[in-house]
Amino acid sequence: MTSIEALAFAFCFNLRYIDIPNSVTSIGYEAFHVCKSLEKIVIPSSVISIGQGAFVACWSLKEITVSKTNPRYSSIDGVLFDKQAKSLLAYPPSSNTQAYSMPEGVQSIGERAFYGCALLENILIPYGVVKVGDEAFSDCTSLKSIYLPKSVTSIGEKAFDGCSALSLAVVAGEIKTIEEWTFGGCSSLEKFTIPDSVTKIGDDAFRGCSSLESVIIPDNVFSMGAVAFNWCHSLKSVYISNKITSIEDYTFNMCSSLESINIPKSVTAIGRGAFMDCASLKLIVIPDSVTEISDDAFRGCRSINEIVVETRQSPAYGYFSWTSHRYYIFVRPAWFRD
Repeated sequence: MTSIEALAFAFCFNLRYIDIPNSVTSIGYEAFHVCKSLEKIVIPSSVISIGQGAFVACWSLKEITVSKTNPRYSSIDGVLFDKQAKSLLAYPPSSNTQAYSMPEGVQSIGERAFYGCALLENILIPYGVVKVGDEAFSDCTSLKSIYLPKSVTSIGEKAFDGCSALSLAVVAGEIKTIEEWTFGGCSSLEKFTIPDSVTKIGDDAFRGCSSLESVIIPDNVFSMGAVAFNWCHSLKSVYISNKITSIEDYTFNMCSSLESINIPKSVTAIGRGAFMDCASLKLIVIPDSVTEISDDAFRGCRSINEIVVETRQSPAYGYFSWTSHRYYIFVRPAWFRD
């Protein structure tokens, strides 16, 4: 036997121990996925390839041990690394600690490296880490705070998705993109400063951040994805970058505390359901640059009483004037507001 194939032992719920023979050279993708009773893995010197997510969702796993003579992999305190300990690959979810300090020298945190590590409350990431992989800390439901040092330039999709206890997240580095679902479901996150270096915010990036109270989208941001701030119930104020040209579908849907929105003159389109069910929204200022307002863009905004447009020829004026709601539509030329 030279290989443990992809998903070979996946969902073997009662598997507690496995002896990997020295003949094995590769462990495939999610080979032990959801082996929820597995407590320990010993990787022999013969293994030179471990597939992504090989030990993901092994909830009882306390320790990963690697033979000291293995040429590709190593373990430090039961945590799996590459041989040079520059890439942290997998942290055992049932490790008996609430805090973890990564060793100096680590440069990357692998995809799903800490996935579902529900016991961890604090993680110290050293300067020198450059990349945080997709879903790296996803579903770390006890994680309270995270500081990403200036060396970090890349944060993957769903990196902190489902970290429901995360109340403080600081990104000190000059990242370019906040990827899809990066902070999705971080329901305790109250404040977050988007770095000025960011140019793109992905779909669902902050979806379900129900404690987030204010957002400043820096002026370098030119793209903001659909559903980006959906279900941010506590969001009261938003500053939108003056490079944004489109507010995508359902971007601020269910932001029930949002009272006013000033749409920048760079915006030309407002997508379907963009502000749907923003029940506290009272004031909307829409510039003449907006030439398209999609269906249900402001549906369920039952508190709106004032809409400001620049001319009666504005598409926004036409959009609101035919509705059955009793809006006050104020026509104020751009020079009046500037």
